[in-house]
Amino acid sequence: MTTVTSEAPVNGVVEGTARRRVAAAGVVLVSMYGPMFAWMLFMPETWSDHRWSVLGIMPILPGLVPGAMVADAFGKSETSALLLASSFTLLMLLIFWHLASIGRRCRLVVGVLVFLASSIHAFLMIAFRA
Repeated sequence: MTTVTSEAPVNGVVEGTARRRVAAAGVVLVSMYGPMFAWMLFMPETWSDHRWSVLGIMPILPGLVPGAMVADAFGKSETSALLLASSFTLLMLLIFWHLASIGRRCRLVVGVLVFLASSIHAFLMIAFRA
């Protein structure tokens, strides 16, 4: 008598969704943090304390401008501004990740738009020495 094992076949839909979400997360993270990291690497100055401090807050840099604007509007402290900046960054990452995981075209459009916005942000950081 032979024993039949009931192994469920790999669900292609679940694998496709997981791959799409991972690809979307990669596109969003690279396009959002790539220009800022390039700015950090290719600054003409030496590795000073200023560069290390900017590197320390790099994860929340995409939301720094809206966080600072909201904190300034309500007269909040610098700590509140950093907390708001991290909240805005997380919100932007989640929204862009969701939009990029819809399909290939959306991933391309979101990647290009986020890359352009992040490049402008990095350029402004160079211009004003954030």
